[in-house]
Amino acid sequence: MNGLGPAALPSLERSGGSGNAGTFRGPHPNPEVVAKANRRTLTAGYKQRILAAADAAKQTGQIGALLRREGFYSSFLAIWRKDGATGITLAMSPHKPWGAATRCAPDYSR
Repeated sequence: MNGLGPAALPSLERSGGSGNAGTFRGPHPNPEVVAKANRRTLTAGYKQRILAAADAAKQTGQIGALLRREGFYSSFLAIWRKDGATGITLAMSPHKPWGAATRCAPDYSR
């Protein structure tokens, strides 16, 4: 133990004494527990504004600054441009959640 006794190690359980350095004052949250992350929901209007700002960028580095400020990768712009107006308008239209049944009514006329 390198010649160091327990007195040389800081104790988190001590209380009182001179000074409060190293004292444990109650339960702390577990640092290993990670809060569940929520994904951002991007509206079609927001995507259009970002694409318009990227298209309006004239100087070198302006698109990179926009992407860093908004927290996007350049691949997002490529996907949104590829989707075009169809993808943006579909994003605004109401839709059923993923996994919802989309079957048509059966045709019993036969």
